[in-house]
Amino acid sequence: MANKRGVWLALAGLVGLGLWWQRMELLSSVRGLRNNNPLNIEKGADWRGLSDDQSGDDRFAVFVDPRFGVRAAAVIFKNYRRLYGIETLAGIVNRWAPTHENPTQSYVNAVSQRTGIPANVPISDSDYPAIIAAMIHQENGIQPYSMALIEQGVSWA
Repeated sequence: MANKRGVWLALAGLVGLGLWWQRMELLSSVRGLRNNNPLNIEKGADWRGLSDDQSGDDRFAVFVDPRFGVRAAAVIFKNYRRLYGIETLAGIVNRWAPTHENPTQSYVNAVSQRTGIPANVPISDSDYPAIIAAMIHQENGIQPYSMALIEQGVSWA
């Protein structure tokens, strides 16, 4: 009986390892996650936490840790409010993902649905983690990060 239990535990461990490996392959295949830049921020600014090696992507910044990518997004959102008076989820997404590049209204609807935040209601800084988590999902097809990681990145902004 103990021998069968050991076999089952070994099989469970292998299945768990296989699932972990599949997750790692998926994360490395998705551009924004591979770059630790889950909102796909374009190169150009001298962001805190940029990797010394930016050769892995021609268009988007590469960060040393995803929290720095989240931080950069939060800084951008705060600048949207400060510089342009953008105070709603719809305003953020319309500026972030303009219609000449994206199906922006679908993006707004998806983020609003995932967060429960109405598209045209003023938001506060405390809404940024939920909005960023939903936008990570929209940008990458998955959102693999904990809310603690996202909140930490936002707190660095």
